Amino acid sequence: MQLALIDILPFLLLILLFYNAKAVKPISDFNNDYLSIESGKCMRGFFALLVLMHHISQVTTDGLLFSNLNYIGFLPVSIFFFLSGYGLQKSHMNTEDYKNGFLIKRVIKILIPYVIVTFLFWILYLANGFFFSVKDVFVFAIKGDPIATHSWFIISIMAFYFIFWLLMLLFNKHHGRMIVGVFIWNVVYVLFCFGMIYGVWWYDASIVFVFGMLWAYKEKSILPFVKKYYKIVLFLVIEMFLICFFVRDKSIALDPLNYKDIILTMISAILFSVIVLLINLKIKFNNKTLAKIGEISLELYLVHGLFILGLRSNIIYIKNDSAYAFLCIIGSLILGKIFHKFLSFSSKAKKNEWKSVRIIGF
Repeated sequence: MQLALIDILPFLLLILLFYNAKAVKPISDFNNDYLSIESGKCMRGFFALLVLMHHISQVTTDGLLFSNLNYIGFLPVSIFFFLSGYGLQKSHMNTEDYKNGFLIKRVIKILIPYVIVTFLFWILYLANGFFFSVKDVFVFAIKGDPIATHSWFIISIMAFYFIFWLLMLLFNKHHGRMIVGVFIWNVVYVLFCFGMIYGVWWYDASIVFVFGMLWAYKEKSILPFVKKYYKIVLFLVIEMFLICFFVRDKSIALDPLNYKDIILTMISAILFSVIVLLINLKIKFNNKTLAKIGEISLELYLVHGLFILGLRSNIIYIKNDSAYAFLCIIGSLILGKIFHKFLSFSSKAKKNEWKSVRIIGF
């Protein structure tokens, strides 16, 4: 294995991340907006691109650095689980009657784009000579292998959103009980994945959703301690992460019943999310390009599999790994932006239509 043009991609991503980033001054201060909306957009943009590169690395062989992205997919996914759990819990704590309209705002908002993209995958498979019936689509999804490649996260997060909604109905503002409830759900979810023999990627980072909720709930008491002992906490968390990450067997994806390594992976996912938080406390990431990509992270996640599959299919086959990777990323960004615009336009049209109905009704 040797360096190749494709190895430029991770470096470009890091340059993009640190471009216009600013360290907190004075050095003893902290970034109190470390989890603001803008900061969250930058994180989502960065880690969405990292997920995309991870998936590309699974079907390419070139690159000394790029090929190793194959082993870190659960890390960027852990950040999405964290942001989801943190965001929901914060919103629930700070918003009256947050449960009202929650399913439409959250689950339906994800479900409709998912159905559209699944249909696009169906067309792509059909163009390549593979026909899937409606039954096939459901069967493959139930078996943990949806025809919309890499879309397991969308299915998983919709399930977590649904459970979160149920627990809001049951416990309302009893946040501690809700967190315990989601933790129990996560245990059930993991056991279900075990029983169905799903790939470990379905659950190896899902516990971070619970951790995100816990961080939001206890943030005011956690931050003073973290700030007081920042250097010690950072050193210990990085050390523990490195131990867990490198001690675990990287081949667990081939052995979903390797419990020891799965637990180490789960711990690694939690520790990695803490490292990202600690870095954000000291560095303000303000890259507008990443923020823009963060705004379309859902659409980017949904559509990138179309290019990974379509650019190496019976219709088109790009042999060169570097050209293939660059085209997958560029195509995904363009289609993701178009898809985002389409969904935004459709959403606004529906709202306007609903307003018109109400005006007529009165």
